[in-house]
Amino acid sequence: MNSSSLKNVHCSLEPEEGSSIRTVLLEHKEETPVGRTPECLIDDVRVSRVQVILSADFSREEVTIKRIGRNPSFLNGSCMVKDKEYTAQNNNILELVENGYKYRVKFSKSVECASPPKEAKLNIVHETQSPPLKKMKPRELSPPQNRENGIEWIETRKALLLCKYGPVNYQIQNIRSQNELFQVAAFDLDGTIIKTKSGKVHPKGPTDWMLWNDKVPLALKKLHNNGYLIVVISNQASLKYHANINPFKSKVDAILEHLDVPMIVMISTDEDFFRKPAPGMWFYLREVVLGVSFLKWSINPLIISTNYQPSLFWYFI
Repeated sequence: MNSSSLKNVHCSLEPEEGSSIRTVLLEHKEETPVGRTPECLIDDVRVSRVQVILSADFSREEVTIKRIGRNPSFLNGSCMVKDKEYTAQNNNILELVENGYKYRVKFSKSVECASPPKEAKLNIVHETQSPPLKKMKPRELSPPQNRENGIEWIETRKALLLCKYGPVNYQIQNIRSQNELFQVAAFDLDGTIIKTKSGKVHPKGPTDWMLWNDKVPLALKKLHNNGYLIVVISNQASLKYHANINPFKSKVDAILEHLDVPMIVMISTDEDFFRKPAPGMWFYLREVVLGVSFLKWSINPLIISTNYQPSLFWYFI
């Protein structure tokens, strides 16, 4: 199979129907770790942070799987020996741990178009519907032209960092002045907005990041243009062990400048009430940042699917 044909081949690990874990996309001859990570939506302690490592060969339509984790993994029902490589083919079943987290290996091919396709439009699907909110008028809020005016870091208290990018204060005041409903789209950072460039579970440094996919900026800009206040909420408890957190701030600065969408970033830096899933950051956003005593909320999955690269975002209203 030549290199041009390989571009039309896609490989993924598809969760069994009804599972809450994510589809895992595999690249040609690139190692992909799968385990207890935010990217995989797995927090079961039976699963190691890197339970298995996979590498797909698109030309052979095979996936090499090596078990790294302490607890046994299974391929087609057979127990995998630790550190031994196994070969999986289309429709084979990988089970990360016994009676849990089953994936089906899937190879597929896309059909080439006879003529160049039009630019793909963002496909947004709401799987569950929340009560309709008041329609907000789209606003032209131009982002600041320079870094000094564009990014503002606020150390609110010991275990919470807050960063604002762009004219979010104006956006909040504008909503209040028109007595409109706040519509807040809140996202996690790691495994949702970004992922590691190295493919490691944890970043190797402040530059080890890339967007989850190239449609992330379009999705955020569309929400912003529809009147949503964009908020990123992230747990970063490891920062409490760092005397200098400026490298992490520089990383967030770079992400914000790359996205170029007005938003608020809230960072929990300790194991306390502000750490997700505890509601501390949400309460702080509601009562201090937005200045409201009550905010109805619902959770809806927002699926962005382009070119076989699905990404799952959670947003709050």
